[in-house]
Amino acid sequence: MPLDPALLRPFWYPVLPLDQLGDAPVAVELLGEALVLWRGADGEPHAAPDHYPHRSARLSGGSRAISQGPTG
Repeated sequence: MPLDPALLRPFWYPVLPLDQLGDAPVAVELLGEALVLWRGADGEPHAAPDHYPHRSARLSGGSRAISQGPTG
């Protein structure tokens, strides 16, 4: 019986070594979900779904991340 990915979602998983995360957004896939990774202005790593619903585009296709997350 295949494992249900929903059972794995509540856990943390490494997806990219930090030394490979530069200034530009990076697309990754985890458990069948497209994600975008980026470094904020403070240098901290961030992750979000790789989907921009207003333009039906991928966030990882941009040249830089504007938002710093829910509070930025």
